[in-house]
Parts: sequence; structure tokens; C-alpha cells
Amino acid sequence: MSWCGLQCCIGKGEAEREGENTGRHCQARRDKFTGCLQKHITRASGRLRSMARLGDKKASYFSVVYSASRFPTEGEAQLELIPFDKVLSQFPKNVYDTSRGVFICPKNGAYMFNFSMRPDAPPIQSFSVQLMKEEEAQVSLYANPTPDGHAGQSSQSCILNVRQGEKVWLRLVHGAIRSDMRAPSATFSGTLLRHIKNME
Repeated sequence: MSWCGLQCCIGKGEAEREGENTGRHCQARRDKFTGCLQKHITRASGRLRSMARLGDKKASYFSVVYSASRFPTEGEAQLELIPFDKVLSQFPKNVYDTSRGVFICPKNGAYMFNFSMRPDAPPIQSFSVQLMKEEEAQVSLYANPTPDGHAGQSSQSCILNVRQGEKVWLRLVHGAIRSDMRAPSATFSGTLLRHIKNME
């Protein structure tokens, strides 16, 4: 073998060894990175599970609708409880009592309540709804038809401090409301914003 051929063979062998060393080094780095990534994923999953458990303990909410076409079914209401009969979502279970038409507060806290509805038609007449906590009115919603006889959806919201066991409900003071059995438009919902352990 010539000197040039020997040099080529030696050079080729060194390149192969360098390639093998580089390959092993890259594989080691990949293994290390994969291990670190797996640890971070495991830790993050654990934190998410802990947050989910904590969130479940703190959560409280409900969303209900009145699924019949009209309330009251005949005539006009006079200080009548609106019997929301269909629960879309709630936590904990039975926090909204459909048999009595009331939200029963599961824990002390600040709650946001929202309700929305539209007047009966035709002919469109005014109506008034009050959000009640126990037997005291907290806020009111009034809806009057426009001069041309039209009236759309009306909504109201508020934030209240509510104690465990207290009942929150909606009262139709006068008039009548319209809903829809297939896609109800009379809605009522509440969400716990902040748990207050000791309420004055």
C-alpha cells in the first residue's frame, strides 16, 4: 500500500471514530433532555391535578332556564316566584332546587348573579322582575315596550354576599315573560367569585 493510501485509511478510521463519538454524545444529550422534559411534564401534571382538586373544592355555580313558552301560563303575575325548571349546569349537585325554584347557597361567599328574559307578546306589555335573597329584594329588572310596540331581551346582574343556606330566587312582580321550549330565553345563573369563611 502506498503512503497516500495508508494516510487515507488512517484518516477514514479517525473520521469514523469521531463520528461514533459524536453520535454517542448526541444520543446522551437527547437522553438527558428527554429525561428532564419527562420530569417537568410529571411535575406539571401533578400541579394541574392539585389545582383541579382545589378548584372543585372552591367552585360553586348554577345555570337554569324556564323551558315553558310563557309564565304565568295565563293572565299576569302578581309577586310570583319564577319556576326555572331545567338545569343546564350546576356544582355541587342540587345546589339549585328545581322543585322549589331557588338557589341554596352551599358556602359563604361573594356570588355573581345574572338573569335575562323578554316580555310576552303579542301584545307586548311591560314586566318587572326582582332578584330575591330570602324575602328581601336585591335588584330589579324593568322592561317596557317601545312606542312602536317592540321589546327585546332584557338582562340584569349583581354581586351579593350570601351566607350558607340562604336562598336566592327570582320573583315576577307584574306582567308576563315569554320563553321557548326548544331554545329557552328566560335564564338565571350564579357563580361563586370568592369564598368568605367568616362573614359579618
